[in-house]
Amino acid sequence: MRCRRRWSFPYGRGLVLSLLPIVTPSRERKRAPFLLLLTFAIVAVSSCTLTPKDEGPFLDPQFGNLIPADTTFLLGVSVERLVKTAVYQKYLTGLPIPAIEQFGARTGIDPEKKLWQILYVSNGKTGYWLGRGKFAEDFMAPDYRQPGIQRFTYNGYTLFGNEQKAMVVFNASTAAIGETAVMRHLVDQSLVTTAPPAKITALRKQLPYEVQAWAVWLGGKVDLALPGNLSNATRVLQSMDTATMDLDLTTNVKGTISGTAVSDAAAQDVQGAFASLLALSQSVPKTQSLLRGIVVNREGTKVSIHLDAPPELLGLLLR
Repeated sequence: MRCRRRWSFPYGRGLVLSLLPIVTPSRERKRAPFLLLLTFAIVAVSSCTLTPKDEGPFLDPQFGNLIPADTTFLLGVSVERLVKTAVYQKYLTGLPIPAIEQFGARTGIDPEKKLWQILYVSNGKTGYWLGRGKFAEDFMAPDYRQPGIQRFTYNGYTLFGNEQKAMVVFNASTAAIGETAVMRHLVDQSLVTTAPPAKITALRKQLPYEVQAWAVWLGGKVDLALPGNLSNATRVLQSMDTATMDLDLTTNVKGTISGTAVSDAAAQDVQGAFASLLALSQSVPKTQSLLRGIVVNREGTKVSIHLDAPPELLGLLLR
């Protein structure tokens, strides 16, 4: 996390200004305007209001120009925070998570120690993964060549891979993995993109800042290769006009999927589909207690699925 603290003067700014003549000797009064300006600058900095709750889950600024204007879906994971949670350490340590493992396989790093954040970016037609981590030492040109992996350049950037799939290295701590044609297009887009789409940012800021995984979606097609029962989330998204997702594994499996369906009928279908799925799952032995923490609500076109369940639910979701 970056700047996350609100600074303030405990006795008020007025006291700071009132003390200015006292701390300024008479022979130094000519410097008073400068000191006054300096005091105002300190006050301005101290009133910084960049609080986590205002900004939503952390999105690394280095990703800003790597999220093109046509982006409709983002899925972010704070790996450095995820691996510190009790749930991850007890149930997920050592389990292969492809999205995370691919950066380790490509760069040779230990993802649990040196990968900070990953982000899936999609426009509904093509997608790719961004990663931030300690991929190489600063000011050193990394060489990730290995059998079947070649090194080549495009528009000033270095890529490692082949004509089907490649990793582009933007700097020692930022990389992207995807189809080679998509990576070349991303390089071109990075030269003209300055920030993520405003609608994407607005949805992200609605989410809790403390979660380790999150997603925002602007509608249209999305194809996520999610394991096991988690693949049902893709079908839910197809019925939504916009949607968000957050997941917190600090102590339990807690999260929310919420959004606006394309119509009242579609919202009712989503609610009914989840209700049927839960009813079917509860008929399976040993799952009733795990699924009691799942609640589906609907109000007009708005649908939300709330989850607060014991960590054992992960086994059911990933099965």
